[in-house]
Amino acid sequence: MLKTILFDLSETVISGLIGIEIPLASRLGVAEARILPAFGGDLLPRLCRGELTEDQYLALVLERQGWEISPDELKQVLRGNFQRIVPGMWELLNSLSTRYELVVLSDHAREWVAYIQVVHPELVLFKRQLYSFESGLLKSEPGTFTDALRSLDRKADECLFVDDNPVNVTAAEDAGLNGIRFVGAEDLKLELVGRGIDQ
Repeated sequence: MLKTILFDLSETVISGLIGIEIPLASRLGVAEARILPAFGGDLLPRLCRGELTEDQYLALVLERQGWEISPDELKQVLRGNFQRIVPGMWELLNSLSTRYELVVLSDHAREWVAYIQVVHPELVLFKRQLYSFESGLLKSEPGTFTDALRSLDRKADECLFVDDNPVNVTAAEDAGLNGIRFVGAEDLKLELVGRGIDQ
């Protein structure tokens, strides 16, 4: 019987990095397609594992790209993006929270989460929030989901995992959880109905 629904945070509940390419491309005078790859590579996993601080991460991004923008301005762009809520999700989460334990399981940076928790008090709908910067593990890595189940005192078949990244959904399913790839709130509602999950 389903007891707990685990949700990714970025691009599933609120905006993460996707979207920063629009203001940054205009500000820097570079193609939008060049922006997001600059924040990925080997740096983002290190940030999300807690191996780099946000300041160290942004300094390395700027050093590698040679962009003429201050770290503080870059932080403002990031935080502006984090304020956006994925359409329809708060309403759905509010409804689901009356029937199931909701949990955040997210690859994220310590400083970003501290900001997000302030600007999104609605996160109290989640009974627990589990982040990669605390565990040192990313969702694509072995052990992440078994550690989460142990922390939540849940069996795999009591849980559902929702994430926009198919790699993470596959990792959850490999650990025995049911998974749904998130593409939008309306599609998620239909998927839940199809699985007989009350909303």
